[in-house]
Parts: sequence; structure tokens; C-alpha cells
Amino acid sequence: MVDVVGVFIRNRETAAASVLQVSAAAANGWAQMISGNTNHLKIKAGGFFLWWDDAGSAVTAGTGDLLNLANANGAATLDYDIVIVARSA
Repeated sequence: MVDVVGVFIRNRETAAASVLQVSAAAANGWAQMISGNTNHLKIKAGGFFLWWDDAGSAVTAGTGDLLNLANANGAATLDYDIVIVARSA
């Protein structure tokens, strides 16, 4: 089992309309960072989000604990960086 202790997400876009939307997946969504699949984060162009939990959050291998990342303005592409910090449980 693995515990996630940190997630860093950066929107690399520069155009103001390019907003990165992060949400828990409708099925098997990761609820420790975002509760429910109707809630979401919006990261503006050039912005970032950092989530950290010293206690860690256990994750399910395979198709569990999923996040969705999308361009909120509906465009097909958006550049972003994501870093996940984890440790053995």
C-alpha cells in the first residue's frame, strides 16, 4: 500500500482563458483532496495548487482514487505539470 502525502499541480499556460480544472472522478474519485465529483479546483494560467498531508492518504492501486484534469474553457489541450509525493505505508 502507498500513502500520498503531497500533490503539486501547475498550470503552464499563459493565456488568461486557459483555466485548469481539477476534480475527483465520478467513479472511484480520490475524495481525500476533493470531496465529491461535483466539487473542483480552478487553477488560473500560470498558477499552481499544493495539497499536503503529513499523515498521508492511502490510495488504491489500479483504477481507484482518480482525479480528472481538464481545460475549463473547453479547449482540447492545456499544458500542466503534476508532481505526486508518496511513501510506502
